[in-house]
Amino acid sequence: MGFVGMFFFSLLLLLGILSQQLLRSQRARNYALLATSLLFYFFGGVIYILLLILETMLFWYCGLLMAEAKGPAQKKAMTAGPVVFSLVLLILFKYTTPVLEMTRQMFRAPQVVPQIVMPLGISVYTLNLISYLVDVYRGKTEPEQSFVSLLT
Repeated sequence: MGFVGMFFFSLLLLLGILSQQLLRSQRARNYALLATSLLFYFFGGVIYILLLILETMLFWYCGLLMAEAKGPAQKKAMTAGPVVFSLVLLILFKYTTPVLEMTRQMFRAPQVVPQIVMPLGISVYTLNLISYLVDVYRGKTEPEQSFVSLLT
């Protein structure tokens, strides 16, 4: 299912603003913001919600484990693993279709190029997660205890 245009964005924006104005507790506002964000991704494709949640879960868990790491080598591994994984995933989403299309035009192979659609905003979201984990690694911030807060 695709996005439906300005009406969709306006309705989603209105829903987000109203929820932030009507709800009093910060926790309720965070849950409403998360629900609005997931609704936005739902219309882009349900599979992307799963990707977003799993990627966030990986970074959240590694951030928590980093606080208990015994040495710098463990901390580096808990930082490098998720960063490399998410960057490889991002590169696959961004460049697989253009590279295969260029290869098809130059060498007439492959015959069929899969049209991989990159989730909207996944680059910014991934870079924010990387920034969070690097900050935890450097000791600039404490690991986020709430998965919902990190996901939001």
